[in-house]
Amino acid sequence: MSTAIDIAIYLEAQAIGTVGTDIFYGFLPDDPSNAIAVYDTSGRPSELHDIEQPNFQITVRNTSYVNASSTIDSIQAVLQNLTNTTINGTFYLNIQNLQAPFSAGWDVEERIEFKQNYTTQKR
Repeated sequence: MSTAIDIAIYLEAQAIGTVGTDIFYGFLPDDPSNAIAVYDTSGRPSELHDIEQPNFQITVRNTSYVNASSTIDSIQAVLQNLTNTTINGTFYLNIQNLQAPFSAGWDVEERIEFKQNYTTQKR
């Protein structure tokens, strides 16, 4: 299963939002203005036969800088150093952020975007 799908489902379970309403995977629709997207990104080669090491990115978009920053901080709090957790039928050995959340600037609709990249190991 896609890591982005798993993480979107996990964020919904943590009351961050609702998949298909304000949490999306693989794309960020133009509407709603306040939304979260989870993208699969490049990962590392598998060192062991049964362990995958994919990366993913979280994007938070909001009309309010403060709300966008608060949302990505909440996401980091539920994902940072998550270990030995089954999400959507996939066992995650760990999830780690690769850097602090960062501002990607304002879009043409005057909505701020924050992003954060993560790495994981899963079976």
